Amino acid sequence: MTRLPLSLLFLGLFACESGTPAEKRPDVLSPDTASEAAATCAKGWLLPPVEGADGPSCKPLADDYAPAANDTWPPCISDDGQYHPFDQNISSIARVAAFETIAGLLFTGEPPSPKAFEDARVAYSQDQGLESRVSRREDEHYPKADKACADMTAAELASNADRCVGPAQIQPLLTQAFSDGQLGKDPLLNAARIEAGLLWFLYLSSYKEATTCATTKKDCDSSYAYYTGGGG
Repeated sequence: MTRLPLSLLFLGLFACESGTPAEKRPDVLSPDTASEAAATCAKGWLLPPVEGADGPSCKPLADDYAPAANDTWPPCISDDGQYHPFDQNISSIARVAAFETIAGLLFTGEPPSPKAFEDARVAYSQDQGLESRVSRREDEHYPKADKACADMTAAELASNADRCVGPAQIQPLLTQAFSDGQLGKDPLLNAARIEAGLLWFLYLSSYKEATTCATTKKDCDSSYAYYTGGGG
């Protein structure tokens, strides 16, 4: 069994939510309530029909910015097609590197040893590393809660498990999988759970940092790092 399908299986088992999209996101228009969306660009989750096999219905304007394009925009630092960080010291790169270390120990397709789980947990638990961010990651796809997830009680986290996905869902999944793996229990199963949990975190982190990048420049750097590993 290859690594990716196994991880996706467990991502589906642990990350999928119950209920319809309308129940989970009442602020997003549903196909039944967004009849005008069929004739316009994407609104809510309802996309218009695609014209032809390859052409999207929504196209960029002729004067939209594109790197190095002959457009109406003045020269820009990104015209060379490269991302130029606001800060050369991007801490998120080290977290992606820790993920790669864990991958080399656990996501090989072979049953990892208890020692491999122990070493992977050390990489996960580094100061200001993956664990520190998993424990506070919020899912920006969901409405903001009344207070920060970090300030919630266990009962409040359970009531806001979708928004407070890091402490409420991902962290417990990873903690249990690391513990069971170190005890030699179901090594392939727990390795897949760890991979699924970390991929879940990395996806949410790229999205979260890209969202808050609009007001916090360093978050643009973090989104870039989570998405590319800092390699381009």
